[in-house]
Amino acid sequence: IKECLTILMLTCGTSLSLAVGAGLPTATEPGDHELQQGLAAVQAKQYDVALPHFMKSAKAGNVRATYDVGVIYFQKENYSEALKWFQKAVDANYPDAEYMLGNMYLAGLGVPQDFIRAKSLLYKAEDGGNIPAITAIGHMHESGWGFQADAHAAFAWYSRAAVHDGFDAVARLSLRYLHGEGV
Repeated sequence: IKECLTILMLTCGTSLSLAVGAGLPTATEPGDHELQQGLAAVQAKQYDVALPHFMKSAKAGNVRATYDVGVIYFQKENYSEALKWFQKAVDANYPDAEYMLGNMYLAGLGVPQDFIRAKSLLYKAEDGGNIPAITAIGHMHESGWGFQADAHAAFAWYSRAAVHDGFDAVARLSLRYLHGEGV
C-alpha cells in the first residue's frame, strides 16, 4: 500500500505545486521573490538549491512555499519533515497539502495509518478544488479503505475526477467500463 500511494502522490500532478507550467508568480506577497528563485531552481532540477529559497519564502509567510518545502522532503522520503511542513500548509487551508497529508495518513508514511484522518483531509482537499483528491477518495471506496468497498461509489468519484481531466481517474474509469464494475 505504501509503495502504491507514494507513486500515486508523486504522479498525480502534486509532485511540486511547482506547477512550473503555471508560470512564475509575480513578487507581490511576502516571500514571493524567494519562491520565484526556488521555482527557477526546480525548473533546472536543482532541488537542493530550491529548498533554502522555499524555506526562506515559507518563513516569510508564503503558504505555497511551505507546501513546496514539504514536497521536497517527501520526495527525499524524510516523512517527519514533510509532515511538519504539510501540516503548516494544511493549517493555512492549502488544498494540495491537505491532499498530500491525507495520503500520508492513508499509507502510514511518517504517521500511524489512519483512514478517518485521511478521509477528512482528502474531503477537505476536494472541497478546495484538488482533483487528485477526488480520485483518491474513489480509490478509498474501491479498496475499502475507511469505507465498505463499493464499486458504484468508486465509479461516481472517478467520474467526477475524470470530468476535470484527472488522468488517473480516466484510467480507472476505463478499467471499470472494461470489466463492467460499478457501471
